[in-house]
Amino acid sequence: RTVIIALVIGVVVTLTSALVPARRASKVPPVAAMRDVSIDTTGRSRLRLVAGVIVAGVGVAAVVTGATEREVAAVGLGVFLSFVSLILLGPALAGPISRLVGRPLGRVRGVTGTLARQNAGRNPRRTSATAQALMIGVGLVSFFLVVNDSIRQSIDDVLGESFTGDFVINAGFGPTGLPAGPDGVAATVAELPEVADVVPVRFTPAESAGDNIQVTGTTGAAVDTFSLSITDGSGALDPGEIVLDADTADERRLGIGDAVDIEFVNTGTHTFTVAGISDATEANSIGNYVIGLEDYTAAVPLGTDGMVIVELAPGVSIEEAQPEIEAVVEPFATADVQSAAQFADAIKDQLNILLLLILGLLALAIIIALLGIMNTIALSVLERTRELGLLRAVGMSRRQLRSTIRSESVIIALFGTLLGLAFGLLGGWGMVTAFRDEGFEVFSIPYAELVAVVIVAAGAGILAALWPAWRASRMNVLDAIHEE
Repeated sequence: RTVIIALVIGVVVTLTSALVPARRASKVPPVAAMRDVSIDTTGRSRLRLVAGVIVAGVGVAAVVTGATEREVAAVGLGVFLSFVSLILLGPALAGPISRLVGRPLGRVRGVTGTLARQNAGRNPRRTSATAQALMIGVGLVSFFLVVNDSIRQSIDDVLGESFTGDFVINAGFGPTGLPAGPDGVAATVAELPEVADVVPVRFTPAESAGDNIQVTGTTGAAVDTFSLSITDGSGALDPGEIVLDADTADERRLGIGDAVDIEFVNTGTHTFTVAGISDATEANSIGNYVIGLEDYTAAVPLGTDGMVIVELAPGVSIEEAQPEIEAVVEPFATADVQSAAQFADAIKDQLNILLLLILGLLALAIIIALLGIMNTIALSVLERTRELGLLRAVGMSRRQLRSTIRSESVIIALFGTLLGLAFGLLGGWGMVTAFRDEGFEVFSIPYAELVAVVIVAAGAGILAALWPAWRASRMNVLDAIHEE
């Protein structure tokens, strides 16, 4: 429903904003339209400007409201409206941004840079339309880069601050967990002198109050290992006790001492007493329903460990303990031993697929932008044949002419890139903030990667202008001056 409403709003706003430009275009006299001195005034449309400002305000407000209220749908609607507003405001922004971006070129390149800056802003509608493909690509890429970097920083912060274990042993492959019991992985590792404590963690599906839930079985030491904040009661996990997270307790209106019935697949219904309520976030939570290992074994007799957390004895280093732990778990084919740092890296490595997707989007955006900018610059050169001929006649060298055209292309590329960065950063911030309760603890901007995107976009602008610039520099001056 939200997407349909957003699409309808976007279509209506776009059609409305095009009424005045279309009417003006139909009233232009044919003779004036064919003159070389005809100036594009699209960026001066008041209706389009007002509509763009209104849509931009509504979009930004929706993103901010959705982020603070944790409403992802509102963030999505706001991002879409912000994108529509950039399309509406594109012609109006083309001139100012082109002058701003091209100002350094004017100082460095002199007259050629100044001409490039003026040429990029003389036809704002064309500049805006040309930059849209790059704006979309850069916007998507910057959005994913922000989300990806925020996830990585969140993982580092959670494991660095909320996780006190030294090693994580989990199943390296297949659906089978780690063997439990007296001869299991946890019991075997616990016998090592380098190990101070082990914390097995088990998971199983169940049903309670008509809802499908997941029950976690572990020891009372998990409270300290995962830095769970017990806001009420105790987290000792004695027999018959259960610890609920605060959201679940509020939703079911349960408090300390209340009974909770949980139906397990093989052993039927078991009743537990609420002994503690945790205020854990999604990032450091081990489950909404947590019981002790004794109760878990009674409910799930053949259960396996999902993971085993290992805490080393004082004075024992990671380098000393890892070979010993790997040696004793070697007989268990599914066991994979990782230090806390390696565990974090393994999680972040799973994001590499997202990075490859980002690179693919960037490559596709660059290719599309190259073609669009190349066509625009070639058309601009064709329309300004007489102008370029006059410039060559009054002393502009071929090298200066090529430099002017390349600089114009770079300005158009940077214009689209800046709009895309604004769109991507706004969407990334809104999405990360909206998912803060789901584990996105940190909003992080990958400055180095974004700077690289800007450099790549500028390089794309140079490449797109190579052929049109070469062609313009090879034209005959006299023929160009007499061009009608």
